[in-house]
Amino acid sequence: MSYTQVKFLNAKANCPRSLVVRSLYARKLLDYLKQDFRVLNVDESFLDVCDFARRRWSRKDQSNSLPKHCISPRLSLISAIDTDGEVYLSLSTAKTRSEEFCLFMKRLMLRLQAQDENWKARTIILLDAAMYHRSADTRNYLCNSGVKVI
Repeated sequence: MSYTQVKFLNAKANCPRSLVVRSLYARKLLDYLKQDFRVLNVDESFLDVCDFARRRWSRKDQSNSLPKHCISPRLSLISAIDTDGEVYLSLSTAKTRSEEFCLFMKRLMLRLQAQDENWKARTIILLDAAMYHRSADTRNYLCNSGVKVI
């Protein structure tokens, strides 16, 4: 092991391929919106550091030390935001995998069904390329559920 300087990489967000993909997606999204579809964007994030303490109060006879690597739960967030302005959230301490994602989608579909029995006819689910979005379990679950996914 050696101590070396970090190399910074250029962001690939504006490479030609990314520009073309974003342009194609924007066209597709506009077509769906013109046809009165609701696009439901589902994405995830996490926070694995929950204690940002750098100073704290303590009595003179007590240690004011903290462990270098605190063990704290990882907070995982799955959110779904649609083009009508509706927001659906899930917060857990489990790492997001296909099982957790499919559970979120199941609960989300139950909520959408309760709001509108014909929601599948005018709703499109937008997913990014996360591994658990592309997994066989997730693909099978969404295909068997009869939802449109892009």
